[in-house]
Amino acid sequence: MTVRSGIGIDVQPDILDKVADAIAERDEVIYLGVSTGRYDLVVWVLVRTLDELREFLETFLAKVQGIRKTETMVILDIKKRTLGRVT
Repeated sequence: MTVRSGIGIDVQPDILDKVADAIAERDEVIYLGVSTGRYDLVVWVLVRTLDELREFLETFLAKVQGIRKTETMVILDIKKRTLGRVT
């Protein structure tokens, strides 16, 4: 089984880069972007089980200093995936 999850993260502005660097070091993280709108960071995580996702959220992400709020979305099905580029 593979569990894909998107996580929106609201971060204390003055340490955004520090928080992003800490998250980027994790093997589970396959995408990390700085964004506008509701969340400062958008993260995609790939793990084998829901238990591994829970461990990532509870033992790592919940303890990163500067994170104010997160929203986790488990991807149930992928309808389109591309590594498109702007032409």
